[in-house]
Amino acid sequence: MKKFSRLPVGRTGEIHDCRYGSELTQAEQRYLLSTYIYRYTRENKPHWASGPRPDGSAYPVQFASDSDWLANTYFAVTQSGALDMRIAGCYSRPTWPDNPELRAPNGIGFINS
Repeated sequence: MKKFSRLPVGRTGEIHDCRYGSELTQAEQRYLLSTYIYRYTRENKPHWASGPRPDGSAYPVQFASDSDWLANTYFAVTQSGALDMRIAGCYSRPTWPDNPELRAPNGIGFINS
């Protein structure tokens, strides 16, 4: 049996077997890109990022591209390694392509959504 990362994913924070989105099939990746509309990449700007932050500055881009988002976001998978459609959530590590000062030096910087 293949070993997967085990991380808290989804709204409940339960531990699940996970894989990076880039390790999933093309069909699963297309599904994720059409479903997770709130990711902020240079290719996808969500509504929440259109206006200014409370301090008046712009929200920083979280990922360089949709491929970068997939490569840095974990999704729950079944025992066979397929995307688990029952889990609505992911575990992301933004790469902050335009703001390296936002990257956590100790590797902690995940957003659980």
